[in-house]
Amino acid sequence: MRQREYFINRKFELTFMSEYHGIIIKESLKDQSILNKLKILGKKRAGQWTLLRVGVNEDTINKVIGLVQKCLLSEPAYYAHFYGREKLIVIFSRKIFYLIPNKETWKPAIDYGKSLGIPEEELDFKPCRFEEETYHHANLLSFKSASVGSPVLAPIFIMHLDATKLPSLPHS
Repeated sequence: MRQREYFINRKFELTFMSEYHGIIIKESLKDQSILNKLKILGKKRAGQWTLLRVGVNEDTINKVIGLVQKCLLSEPAYYAHFYGREKLIVIFSRKIFYLIPNKETWKPAIDYGKSLGIPEEELDFKPCRFEEETYHHANLLSFKSASVGSPVLAPIFIMHLDATKLPSLPHS
């Protein structure tokens, strides 16, 4: 791997090493004021639901899990999930599953969700890795790396220009 690609991949790993991302259905919450305590990274409409992508630091993930669990509706049943480096946490109102992002390990959580009446096709826990996300952070640029073969996120700098301080251009 070339030195530049190593730096970019290493920067990606370090950026997300201590952070979790999660997917919460806004309409699944009894008390939506919890959202004021979370960093919202993006949102998307899916039928009647609003899917929220949130970011949580590793040092507060356990507190957030508890808050989300208390706020989840149990009738009808919903779940939320969080993922970090090789970790997947699936939260139901009465049970939490600590898994890995390998679908072969999800059977207990899927079986539990089905027992609550959640259709199996909705128990996909996607995305469950940062690489699967379909949105980007405001300060990251995505590009395809030839050596890695998958999208890589790299930091970019955004410069804001104040048009009143730009020199005048001569009119032609």
